[in-house]
Amino acid sequence: MPSLSPRSSYRNSCPLYIIPSWTAVTEKAPAGGYNVRHANQPRPVEPPAGPVKRLIVIVCLVLAAALGYRSMGGETTGTGTLTLAQPAPNPGQAAPPFEAAREGGGSFELSEKGVYVLTFWSSSSLPFLTNRDSVEARPEFASLARAYADDGVTFAAIYVSSAPEGESDAPYAVLQDGRGVLASRYNVKRVPRLFLIEDGEIRLVQDGFYPENGEQLGEELADLLEEKTPRSASRE
Repeated sequence: MPSLSPRSSYRNSCPLYIIPSWTAVTEKAPAGGYNVRHANQPRPVEPPAGPVKRLIVIVCLVLAAALGYRSMGGETTGTGTLTLAQPAPNPGQAAPPFEAAREGGGSFELSEKGVYVLTFWSSSSLPFLTNRDSVEARPEFASLARAYADDGVTFAAIYVSSAPEGESDAPYAVLQDGRGVLASRYNVKRVPRLFLIEDGEIRLVQDGFYPENGEQLGEELADLLEEKTPRSASRE
């Protein structure tokens, strides 16, 4: 019986795969241009790149959509953790004072003295994202601001998103609260939300928009000014 060399014995016990060098390489190819892999040697497992990439794309799209809705005019302000429990602040409670930059230049200050009508709105340049209640509340708010301009009542509209074009000529102060600082202080989770404030105290709160809101606000302003007039006259 012919004797077998160690190399021949090794070949008979461990069959080999001859893999061309242009296929996936797991070992350095020998000088002959072929990679040698044993049949029982496991092929390394690579993670499925396709599903992972799709998942990353989906997550990015969801985040972009959420940020876009927040910045372009949804009715939810997206302030996250509010400073007060709903529905505070209520009539009879203190109104947080603040100072903020006005659109078009200058500053606006809400102090503990004076009568203020403060409303929170949302706006968008895209019609399907525009908050309809904010749009419908604007004409009546502007009309009241003109009517009480000479009575010492200060009106201000705070946009939780970007302010729309054409508001530079508005008869009220226009503020922008893109970071949600003022919305958080006034516990505004949905817009519109309106506050009538007298000497640092909240007198009226209106949540949402209803056709009778303007009439109610006008009556409250008339009563408030009528109450203040005798007090002012007595001090004189």
